[in-house]
Amino acid sequence: MSRTDVARRYAKAMVELADEAGSHTALREGVEKLLAVLEATPEATVFLANRTVPVATRRALLDKLLAELHVDVHLGNLVRLLLDRGRIDDLAAIAARLAELLDARSGIVKAEVVTAQPLSPDAFDRLRGTLGRRLGSEIELTATVDDGLIGGLRVQVGQLIFDASVRNHLDRLRERLAASHVA
Repeated sequence: MSRTDVARRYAKAMVELADEAGSHTALREGVEKLLAVLEATPEATVFLANRTVPVATRRALLDKLLAELHVDVHLGNLVRLLLDRGRIDDLAAIAARLAELLDARSGIVKAEVVTAQPLSPDAFDRLRGTLGRRLGSEIELTATVDDGLIGGLRVQVGQLIFDASVRNHLDRLRERLAASHVA
């Protein structure tokens, strides 16, 4: 089973448990805390994934970490299951998919805008508002700058891309001109 399939299955199961328990916030916070600790101490992640170390030893470290972080019971059970099944390396992928599912449950849509010049705060807010009205959701927008666009912007929401960049217009014009000369 691919890492994507694993992430999707475990994340879906976790969200369903959180739905029943009404613990979306606790689950999200627990995952964020756990990932922050594991990212800050990569040697702990390597240790937990090291199959030459007895599972009981790795489990003791994991149990101590989970107790110190006071994570949601379901999250603790998931992480222990991942450790037992040799899938602790899949935790980051599961967490990413889990965040997407929790955002969807909360009506939050993540979007990214790429512009040739930095957006002013007012333009950023207007764009976020326009996207929110168009999509009927709260938009969590991130902005980056790519001077290769020349001008305009490119917005990505999930798999959907709105490309209103000068670079895109020039590329399309070049393709049309090349096609018209061939005929």
